[in-house]
Amino acid sequence: MQRASVWLIGLLFLSLSTTPLIAVSGSQVIASDTVWSGSITVDSGITVASGATLTISDDAVVNVTQDITIVVEGTLVIESSSNSTPHLYGSFRYPTSDRPIWQGIQVLNGGSMVIGDVLIEYARGAFDIAGTATVSANSSPIARHVQIGWYIDGGSISVPIDSSLNCDDAASSCLSLKSSSVSVPEVNATHSSSIVSIDSGSSLDADLLSGFDLGVGIQISSGSIVDVDRIHLHDTGVGVSQTGPASVEINSIEFSGTNGVGIDWSGASGAEISNLSVNSQSTLATILYSVNLGSGSLHGVSSIGKSDGNPAFYLDVSGTIDLQNIQAENYSEGIVARGTGIIELVEVNLDVSSRIIDAVGAVTLQASQSNWTTESVGAILGNDHSTLSSISISGTSSASTGLEIITGSHILTSVEISRSYLSSDRTSTGFQSIWADVTMDDVSVIGWYFGTIINQDSTVIANSLNVTGGGRDGGASILVDGGSFQVSSLITADSDHGIKVDNGTPIWENGPHVHVDSWAASNHRGFTLEMMDGSIATIRNLPSFATTAQSDAFGDGDLRWGGASSTRVNVVGSHRLIEADILITDLGGQSIEGAAVESFGFNADSDITGAVILPILETGETSVTASKDGIGTTVRMSSSPSTIQLPLLPSSGDWVIGTGNTAILQNGDFSLPEDLIIESGGELHLLNATITLNPNSKYSSNGGTLFGDQGMLSGGTGEHGASFPSTAYTGDIIVDQSVTVNCTENAQAQGSFIQSIDVGPGCTFTVIGSVEGNVSLEPGSSILVESSIRVRVLDRGFPVDGAQVIVGALEMSTGSDGVAIGSIISARYLENGNTTTGIATIIVRQQGVESLRSWNTISSFDDDVSVSTLSSGTLTGWTRIEPQFSPVHLLGDLLVPQGVTLQLLPQSSLRIGSNMNLEVQGDFISEDATITGYDWNEVRIVGNAEISGGQITGGPLLVTNNGELTIDGAVLNGAPIVSEMSSVVSISESRLLGTSTCLTGGEFSQLIVSDTIFESCIQQGILAFGSDVQLDWVSLGTDNGHGIWLQAVSGNVTNLDATNHTGRAALFLQDTGELSVIGGVYNASTEPALMTQYVSDLNISGGLVISTTGAIFEESSGEVVGLEANSGGGGAAVGIYVDGSTSNPLTMTSIKINGYATGMELIGDKDDLENPPIQILSSNIDAPLSVIAQSLPFHFVDTILTGDVELMSTAFTFEAALISSPPGGEITVTEPAFLQIGESRKILFEDLDGNLISSGTAEILVPIFHPSLDEQSIIAIHGESTTIIHRVVTGDSDLSTNQANIEAYSTGFLPTSITLALGDGDASDVLLILSPNHDPVISITTPITGFETHLNEALNLKAHATDEDPTHSTSLLISWTSTAIGELGSKTIGSNLEVNYYPDEVGTFVLTVNARDLSGGTAEASIIIEVLPPDNDLDFIDTCPTTGDNPWFDPVELRLCGPDEFDDDDDNDGLADISDDFPNDSCAWKDTDDDGRPDTVENDCNTTLIEDDDDDNDGLKDDVDNDPKVPYVSDSNADEEPLIVTLLSPGVVLPLIVIVIATILLVRQRQESED
Repeated sequence: MQRASVWLIGLLFLSLSTTPLIAVSGSQVIASDTVWSGSITVDSGITVASGATLTISDDAVVNVTQDITIVVEGTLVIESSSNSTPHLYGSFRYPTSDRPIWQGIQVLNGGSMVIGDVLIEYARGAFDIAGTATVSANSSPIARHVQIGWYIDGGSISVPIDSSLNCDDAASSCLSLKSSSVSVPEVNATHSSSIVSIDSGSSLDADLLSGFDLGVGIQISSGSIVDVDRIHLHDTGVGVSQTGPASVEINSIEFSGTNGVGIDWSGASGAEISNLSVNSQSTLATILYSVNLGSGSLHGVSSIGKSDGNPAFYLDVSGTIDLQNIQAENYSEGIVARGTGIIELVEVNLDVSSRIIDAVGAVTLQASQSNWTTESVGAILGNDHSTLSSISISGTSSASTGLEIITGSHILTSVEISRSYLSSDRTSTGFQSIWADVTMDDVSVIGWYFGTIINQDSTVIANSLNVTGGGRDGGASILVDGGSFQVSSLITADSDHGIKVDNGTPIWENGPHVHVDSWAASNHRGFTLEMMDGSIATIRNLPSFATTAQSDAFGDGDLRWGGASSTRVNVVGSHRLIEADILITDLGGQSIEGAAVESFGFNADSDITGAVILPILETGETSVTASKDGIGTTVRMSSSPSTIQLPLLPSSGDWVIGTGNTAILQNGDFSLPEDLIIESGGELHLLNATITLNPNSKYSSNGGTLFGDQGMLSGGTGEHGASFPSTAYTGDIIVDQSVTVNCTENAQAQGSFIQSIDVGPGCTFTVIGSVEGNVSLEPGSSILVESSIRVRVLDRGFPVDGAQVIVGALEMSTGSDGVAIGSIISARYLENGNTTTGIATIIVRQQGVESLRSWNTISSFDDDVSVSTLSSGTLTGWTRIEPQFSPVHLLGDLLVPQGVTLQLLPQSSLRIGSNMNLEVQGDFISEDATITGYDWNEVRIVGNAEISGGQITGGPLLVTNNGELTIDGAVLNGAPIVSEMSSVVSISESRLLGTSTCLTGGEFSQLIVSDTIFESCIQQGILAFGSDVQLDWVSLGTDNGHGIWLQAVSGNVTNLDATNHTGRAALFLQDTGELSVIGGVYNASTEPALMTQYVSDLNISGGLVISTTGAIFEESSGEVVGLEANSGGGGAAVGIYVDGSTSNPLTMTSIKINGYATGMELIGDKDDLENPPIQILSSNIDAPLSVIAQSLPFHFVDTILTGDVELMSTAFTFEAALISSPPGGEITVTEPAFLQIGESRKILFEDLDGNLISSGTAEILVPIFHPSLDEQSIIAIHGESTTIIHRVVTGDSDLSTNQANIEAYSTGFLPTSITLALGDGDASDVLLILSPNHDPVISITTPITGFETHLNEALNLKAHATDEDPTHSTSLLISWTSTAIGELGSKTIGSNLEVNYYPDEVGTFVLTVNARDLSGGTAEASIIIEVLPPDNDLDFIDTCPTTGDNPWFDPVELRLCGPDEFDDDDDNDGLADISDDFPNDSCAWKDTDDDGRPDTVENDCNTTLIEDDDDDNDGLKDDVDNDPKVPYVSDSNADEEPLIVTLLSPGVVLPLIVIVIATILLVRQRQESED
């Protein structure tokens, strides 16, 4: 057998090497070339002077222990290698900070830096570069845990193509540019605020920007230039943020992970971004968000949304935005369009779950070549203008609408609006318009229950419209309900009705509601055309037999129709049309080509022969109008064929329009050579036209009609004989000629008369219009000017029947069309004087709601007046309040249930009446709207309310029961907000005023307020109890009570601006929890500006108190850092007042007080004596009386006190101390108080070479010098400051000591003792110089390495140790340990130089002995031993097999072998252990009586055993016992035992058995050997 060698397993011992520790202490200027390597400690500012080079080697580890800067005026070189990278980090912590900080490296103008790979940590600005910086090739320097990684401030940085800039945890930005131009191949940032920030006037050229877990990818300021090839972002809040105009070109942005806004353009312009993508399994909440966007383009987008309610695009545009080649899916909404600019969409494909487009206001939408898909609501266009071309809008089977147009003017060309047909659908609508003008061409609407709905005041004019594939069980292809519809070519199919007219408005004055030229219909089941009472339609070609119903047209309306005579028409007012041949000629009979001819609204131009074909009534007369070059006529036509002769203006002589003739002048200016005469029955129509007479000519109406539609008659005079005809001037006409009026009693005219009017005697002339010229009245004559008024009353855009319209004494009521018509006398011209009505008030009332309009009665009034209402009860569907119909008056309590939305569109208004309630359980959205009221009860929000812009006034807003209210950019005047019961209120960039408490937060509520002003809040601006608050940049204006009063709250208050606050405390903290207060300006007039009361965990950082009332801290504890109180002088009383303390300390650090008579006043009572003293650290108190205190323990440490210190009389003593804070004035102490004075001294340890020692401990002993003090025993640590009291001042004594004793200890050095001088103002560092300690020397003398022993076998270990330091040679501490090779743990086995060790484990072990002296010096030595298993007979040799057919039998020695656990004969005596009473001793094998003594001991055998002389323990010695193996009482009469007894005795049988077994084993072994 070959034993596996255990020596192939070894233990690697690491020898410890030490690198010298370099300490840079005290401000230092490096004036010559210097190298930093190894461990470096820097505790003060470093300046690399011009001409000098500081080299930081690749193995350097630089620990900056103070908040300092490394300034480079010369050159800084940071080296690196493939094996080593330098590390610079800060370790200084401010008391309130949870992380260390230092300033970083600053390269000044003229300085330079060359850097390779480096890690720099915990710096405000890792690299601040105003000079030049160069990154070495193939380098990736990284800044970690910094504010800014790379700040290029007017400097430059050169980065090779194979290198990059890197940051991890940059709180502000990884790379920040100010007045710099930088070209960089790659910038990488993780867990940071942003990758790059580019300030105004800077430029960036980058190949790749990469970020992981960011706030913003790239921040671009106005006036910057950016050219970036690629941006890769993962888990980023905002990808690209740009404010203001800048030149920006980004060629690729790739998002992965979960992201917020891809592009944020606020007031931006000049950006061009292309190729934005979101990889699979990732999301981008909003692709582009813009506010007041001037210009920008985004081309090539593939994005996946979160479907979380956010739109793919929120576009508030003031200029133009260009979006092309967009693919956006899994978004709730597609595009939200706002603003006044133009949005251009080309190949913008949207797949959304809700609204495709929501456009409101003056924004213009221009979309083409795009596909839009929705699962519920399609596109909603509530904007002024849009153009859709080559657009496909498709809805899934759950979609409710395809395209809804609300107000404005819109053009649709090549648009398809489709939906998967669903037989159960009874509600969906493909296209719907209301209050809008829509022009269509090549539009298809497919698969909807209602294909097209045309609602109130909407006009749809279509060239080609195809509506098919839906509308069963009552649906219709076209439903006209309040609007008007005109189409040239129409196809309808599949729906129950082709066209259904419920109600309508005329397409033109006195025209039809529906006007169809060509109509092809098929597969209808109801009436192809159904008309309700009062509806009017003109159908040139009515389809016949396109339905299974009994009639093709049916209803109570008025229908003019053409088509086959077999068409089944069952309409009350049915008038058939025929196609008529009409010839257009001049007065000489010559054909006129190109004349425009119109009949029933159908138009055609005459051909070369002058012919046209147009419909006329089959029976009766039809008015047909023809014109050419602005001159035309209207004739009454009753048959076909017919001829129309166009008039010509005379070139000389009078123009006489005879009876039965109608002349038309339109769209131009015309003149006559002589008089104009219109005979009775004749007419002249001026349509947007002016006709001018010569000054000497006249116009005479002999009963004829002059009609104007934006017409004008100019020149000459109007003379109409002895009886002025009422038709002489009609319509909308301006009369710019002097007019003579004669009548016997009354005469009347219409128009605006701007020249003189002469009225004959006894005539009353009524003008419906205006009179602006001179008036001449004969006796008994007068002129009455009558202004007409036509008011249409609308309730949210729909006519109101029965509304009251009152103008002075005129009272009217509206009809079903919402119209009231009347007139008033606006002026009276009488012989005895003139009177005018002037401005009148129009009062419109309906349902108790009143609307007022002002009317200048000098002209007529024709307008809509909205008296809009919102009914009380429960809102049943999504409701929008439109601006054109505002204000909308709530008529009673209203509930907006869950799943329902009430939306106020921009510039709309909602009015809530007195004591009314509006409860929002669903959603309330208000955009730049106004909510006003009359002391409403409450607006209760338990759902979600979003208010952006606008104004709210009139009552409280209560947010409760997990409700959420978000307000941005709004003004709330007299509208307090109350948040309670786990609700959330978020307010930003808003203004709250005019109520008792403007914002209240209750228990478990959350208040998030930023950039918001509170003023005129009589009690307090913000009051919160038990809330979580996040208040950032809140401003307090004038006329508040308390500014902010927080009770038992948690959260943050940051940068509160109370500069203009004139009330009580600006910030009052009362029993608050985990609340941080950072920065801010605090002012007040009637009490301290900053107040805390019963606060157990203060956390105040920074801030400026400017009030004369200062600040007060009452029974509060925690940290106050960097607070400044500066009243500006003027007799302010106390800067900071501390009233009482708690069991937890109050610490104030870096406090500044100036401009007060008393800097700090500290007042307590006996309950405060056991509490920790108030700590004022590193502060500056500049006041005549710096400190006044009574009964409140305090410590001032490292503080400047420019004035007096006074401890007032009290009934008991208290702990008061000034540490390194000598007062500039007098000290006054009233018994029994006393004041301790001491210094804070830093303890430093140095070696004999002047190098700082890394650690050490000193004990400072100050003798008793005052009865109030025991001996001071102070333990001080290297590098830390400790306080030593050396003086005590009382009312009648001033005692001190001038020295202390110090015992110093440091590992590796010998202890030392010194005497330290003490005195006022002596705060110098205490330098302790220690001699080095020599390490002891130790070696192992026994055993040697490689020694073998056995388990549990005694092993004697001996070591020899020496120490050349005499005091240590006899006091060394010895320790032995055993460590198994391959394992980490060890165990102690002895503590003396010589020990006996009994191994209890088998294996290979390292035995180590360690010697340590009293100064920490150590030495050690080791050996390796092997512990073998027990082998009593030592037969586990090389010939002993452990495996095979016959393991543990030695074929050479012919014996059982191996360790005891495997060897069946452990003493090699030939007898198996199981049969051997002494298995480990070959000298014996049998103990009959089990008494521990063998029956027989072999001769000449070395053993400690003693042979038993009584083997059976029967009391008879073996030599007299007949059978010594068996206890037996012998027969006294027998001489010997029987033979059989002797043969069967154990003494005979057992040896025979052993011999037999041994013989068998021997024979077997020999046979195996032979084989």
